Amino acid sequence: MTEAAERTGEFINLGILCEDTVVTILNVNGERSALVSRLIPVCPLHCSSMGKIFLSSQTEEEIKEYFRKHFQKRTQYTIATYNEFIQEKDKIVSSGVSYDNEEYEYGLGCIAAPLYSCEDKIIGAISVSGPLSRMKIKGMDSIENCIREAANQINEKLKLAHISTM
Repeated sequence: MTEAAERTGEFINLGILCEDTVVTILNVNGERSALVSRLIPVCPLHCSSMGKIFLSSQTEEEIKEYFRKHFQKRTQYTIATYNEFIQEKDKIVSSGVSYDNEEYEYGLGCIAAPLYSCEDKIIGAISVSGPLSRMKIKGMDSIENCIREAANQINEKLKLAHISTM
């Protein structure tokens, strides 16, 4: 996570699922991450990049139930319906990453990748957060690759830890 923060200059977050929210349990500051540090550590699933990782791993019925209970739009860009999310879910599943483009807060961008258990279930997510305009200048593809690499490194360590306990 530290390497990703250094490479991107942005805030790197580690989150877990807690009921219908994502809870950030660890943050690593990049050199330019001061603007994001005021974010609260608990976010809804439908409007955060880490939350969408968790939501995309749920069944259709679980997703429908989530949107029956949670439909608050935080910004004009927030996904607030089941149908909107299903369109995005396909992109998340095929690409292995999710985006928050000003869905949680105006001006904020985030990209997340999943962390897997030894049973190949999503147990966490790692994300990069920063001002969307600055992230676009740096190159979203480059930042996406960085967070993907960080997730792959963590996933490899999780697999090795499981193998060593067998």
